[in-house]
Amino acid sequence: EEQAPPPEPAMKTVTRQEKLAVDQKKFMGMSPQEMAGKKQEEFDMALQDRVVTETNEARNALEEYVYNTRDALETRFKDFVEEGARGALLKKLGEAEEWIYGDGEDAQKGVYAERLRGPKGEGGP
Repeated sequence: EEQAPPPEPAMKTVTRQEKLAVDQKKFMGMSPQEMAGKKQEEFDMALQDRVVTETNEARNALEEYVYNTRDALETRFKDFVEEGARGALLKKLGEAEEWIYGDGEDAQKGVYAERLRGPKGEGGP
């Protein structure tokens, strides 16, 4: 009888681990200076967005006050407010509304807040 050929010796796997020094020169294709510049640009854009949003909110607050107060003076509070005072406040509200849609179209947030203090001081909340 023939004998089977002897089995081949099993190969041992040897794993070597070495620490490699890695020097990162670019992040997503940008140097650290470029990345810092882009982060600053992003921060500046977010700040501009916030200023625009706050300015729009201030404008809307003035506009809302004008409309609500005018409505209240002409309906709910008509019988409770002296005619002269009511007329004067309605005139100021009208001037404020004209300013909003005229010269105030491109005003800053602080200007809207100041304009709101004027009629609000006379007309109350």
